[in-house]
Amino acid sequence: MKINNIQHIIKSYSQNYLHEGKTIYGKIIKIENNTGIIKLPNGETIQAKFLTDIKSTENNYIKFIIDKIENQTVFLKPLSLEPSFINQQYEKLNNLNIPYDVGKEIIESLAKFQIPANDFFILLVYENLKFFKALRKMDTEKIIDILKNITKENITHKDESYKLIENIINKLKDTDINHLCFLLENDIELNLENILKLQSFLKDIDINDLIEKHTKKETKNKIIDFNDFISKIKICDLQDSIKNLLNFKDLLEKINNNYFIYYFNQYEKNNVFKNLVVIKKDKNTPKDYKVAKIFLRINTDKLGTVEAFLYKNFSNISITFKVEEKYEKIFKNNFSLLSSMLSNKGLKIQNFKVQPLKQKTSLVEINNFFETIKKLDVKI
Repeated sequence: MKINNIQHIIKSYSQNYLHEGKTIYGKIIKIENNTGIIKLPNGETIQAKFLTDIKSTENNYIKFIIDKIENQTVFLKPLSLEPSFINQQYEKLNNLNIPYDVGKEIIESLAKFQIPANDFFILLVYENLKFFKALRKMDTEKIIDILKNITKENITHKDESYKLIENIINKLKDTDINHLCFLLENDIELNLENILKLQSFLKDIDINDLIEKHTKKETKNKIIDFNDFISKIKICDLQDSIKNLLNFKDLLEKINNNYFIYYFNQYEKNNVFKNLVVIKKDKNTPKDYKVAKIFLRINTDKLGTVEAFLYKNFSNISITFKVEEKYEKIFKNNFSLLSSMLSNKGLKIQNFKVQPLKQKTSLVEINNFFETIKKLDVKI
């Protein structure tokens, strides 16, 4: 299936995650004559040249500043040889009376969403998380008992009021640390209303369906900017299928401050193929299009739904496909063809994976992919 109008998106919005003057954390895993390889907090490795004498520090991360980048080598100056900030944060969990395993996950999620991992945010996420853990223990009988106390009526699991509450609780039960940090990243208050809105949007709202119903013929096969789409949502003259978005408009506008999101539907032979492109914004880095991470979901007529996680690092590219299980062999068996096509465009496949697609990856979940070099300093 041919994808139209994608190239200009990649060219316009690809972000460079490494640039002169940027502060990064790295663990030295190989060094000789001040040249070696460092491992970043997200697991990626880069070739580095150290501008001062330095030795390997085993398991500790070192804080560096990038002096320059030449020939795909990053020239680094160490800013601190003290134990890594991440390790220090883990030690603080005892003082906060937070279990290590939970606290470690909170710190890592805060870092992933570029939120300061200080006491305030660690405790804020932890206290909210306790509520949702308690909610997961709530079974049918407990819900009915609560409804009976509130309504003073003999509620059963067949009543509409029960079904409504059960639906809401089931959505809230799925809330985890990443959902909470996602809201914080987008400057959205942690409360039940906003959490429910987020879960409802992730589970119930299909923008591609709305585009199919509400775009004019002349706009078909064109990419729809998410920001432009939600900015045109108005109370008047809306069909029922799109009215629900009004409740989510404030939340969606804030999310759009941190993401470039593009929905587009492909129309071929009376079939509609629904597609999505997501690029996470990095407001602190310049654009030179040499380093980019892009998430792409496409529907095809012969290969079902395909998700692609693309990471371009200069002339190297890493690709992870998530496809329906019955199509995995097709992708694996055509690696050579893909490699040849990319080679003709000056790109070399550095890593290639094909994984089963069990369910669509949500906007919150793709941050595991968009996680890159983080500023882990404590910010007050």
